[in-house]
Formats: sequence, C-alpha cells, structure tokens
Amino acid sequence: MPPPAPFHRLVSTLGLCAALAACGGGADDGRQASAAPDDRTASILKDCSGSCSGGGGTPTTGPNPLPTTAPAPDILVRESFGPGPADVRPKGGKGDLRSAFIGVVAGLVFSDVSDGATGGYPTALLPVAWPTTPWSVSIEGVIWGQTPASYIALGLTDSSTTLGNLMTASKLTLLFRPAADGASMTWELWRGGSPRSLVASGGMEDLSLNQLKLDYVPATQQLTARVNGVAVASLQINLGTPRYAAFEGHGLVDDFVVRRISATAQ
Repeated sequence: MPPPAPFHRLVSTLGLCAALAACGGGADDGRQASAAPDDRTASILKDCSGSCSGGGGTPTTGPNPLPTTAPAPDILVRESFGPGPADVRPKGGKGDLRSAFIGVVAGLVFSDVSDGATGGYPTALLPVAWPTTPWSVSIEGVIWGQTPASYIALGLTDSSTTLGNLMTASKLTLLFRPAADGASMTWELWRGGSPRSLVASGGMEDLSLNQLKLDYVPATQQLTARVNGVAVASLQINLGTPRYAAFEGHGLVDDFVVRRISATAQ
C-alpha cells in the first residue's frame, strides 16, 4: 500500500542542538516490524564543519530512501533515524534530499543539550492522521545525563512549542528518568500541560535502551501506558485527535513508531 502522508512529515528542531549519532540503530526484538530501508519521515540533523555539500539549504542527489510500502500493514509511521543509500535523507515535508553525514548504516537521534531547566529540552513533533481504530505510539531511548533533570519523554500534544513541549503543553506525557539516588530509574505518566497532574509513577528496570509506548482505543477512550513492554498504568481520557506525536529529552532515541493495534492488545 502507498505510505500515508505522515510518512513524509517530521517537524523537528532537534537539528538546532542535536546530531545523528553514529551509534548503531538498536536491534528489533519482535515488538516492531522492520524493513530496509525503513526510514519514513526525516529532518536532517546535521553536525559538520567546513563545506557540507547538500547538507544545508542546497538539495543534493542520490537514491531516495523512502519506501513505497509499509514494513508491515499495521505500521503508519516508522523512523529509525538511519541514513539512506549514499548517506542522504529527505528533509522535512518537501522531501528534498540532504547529506546526512552519519557514515554508518543505522543511527540514533542524539540531543546533547545539558541544561533542561531554562529553555527546556528540544522537542521533535510529528503531525499524525490518527486512525479511528485503536493505535499506539512508541519510542526507544537512552538517558544521556545521570541526574533527575535528565529524561526521555514520549507524548501527545496540540502545541507547536519546540522546547519543553511535553513538560508544559502536552495532553499526555510518559517519561523515564534517573531516580534521585542516581542508581535506579523511574517512570512517570503526566496528564495535561500547564498546570499538569501526575497520573502515576513507579520504578523500572533499566534496559539501557528503554521503550515507552502509549496504546489508545478511541471508541472507549482507554489509554494504557507501557514501559519496556509492561503495562504500568491505565486511564480513561478523551484525547480527541492530537495534532502531534512528540518526543523530547536529553539522550539518544531510536524507532519512533505509530501503528494500528487490536483492541485485545490493551
């Protein structure tokens, strides 16, 4: 089937303070289907010096890595942040190709912002045409800083704010962060923007590459939050049709996926 429009639109300001890190792409463990190439939405997150031909405002040429079919029938969007052939990727919604300067087959997106207190951590926003049937959105991430101020967050928002969006303006946010003792990890589920309320929280096993996932059934307005495949919280909430799926934080992320799910998966 042809890819829906959201495959080609990733609104991201992570490029202001992030680079695609040459750290490998993270292994699939069966939770998500894979294909090669499997990049669907892209914004060039460029970190280079000197002459970067094709990496800025000038389009470059090369094979377009965007696939014409989904890697699995239920997947609406998947971004694994790897380069395509010739190390080029489409930029934003127009699809012009830009040099990615990654140098490896697979990649992670990396935010190295160290101060999340003043301006907030950068937020990547993806406009999504949500299905009326049950759906999920997920991300996998690694915390970069080992302080309680560092976090990786996944959320749903109507705001186009590109710094600290999920801390101030989201409909719903699921995150994980280092615990105060610096030796363990915690997860938190937040509802609302500002003011916002903590729905639930708890400890978690740190798998280094940790998955956050939100499952939602529009017909019943039932949401389930999952951390590393385990359902940690459930609530009834009218999300409507959020303008964006989003992620933000301080660290590295991989496999940003929006997919259809069955109601029995809840």
